[in-house]
Amino acid sequence: MKKLTILFIFAIISAMATGNDFSKLIGTWKYKVDYAPQGYEQGQMIFSEKEGKVTGALQIQGYSIPAKNIEFVDGQYKFVVEIEYENIPVTLKVAGDSISGQARTPDGNMPFRGTRVKPEQK
Repeated sequence: MKKLTILFIFAIISAMATGNDFSKLIGTWKYKVDYAPQGYEQGQMIFSEKEGKVTGALQIQGYSIPAKNIEFVDGQYKFVVEIEYENIPVTLKVAGDSISGQARTPDGNMPFRGTRVKPEQK
């Protein structure tokens, strides 16, 4: 019973440590979608945190599309963007300065990859 209790406490601490880790997501990401329709194949994802709330947007063709319902679930970041009146669920993983994921569109799942945009040094 003592081992089970220790294991349970460790699991809770581990979940708390990684549960809502948005710090890895915050920043600007340049991304590319190989099979997206023309004009949607590349852009930027921008995520920021203000007063404890994470916000985000996709920058495509000079337009800003808000990311809604941003969450961290099972090691993945998830959100929804509305493109041409369709809600598109997006999932992504962060590995250092790289991201990979997929957008679930009416035309099927579209994988993407990207890299963090480094702030310019002054």
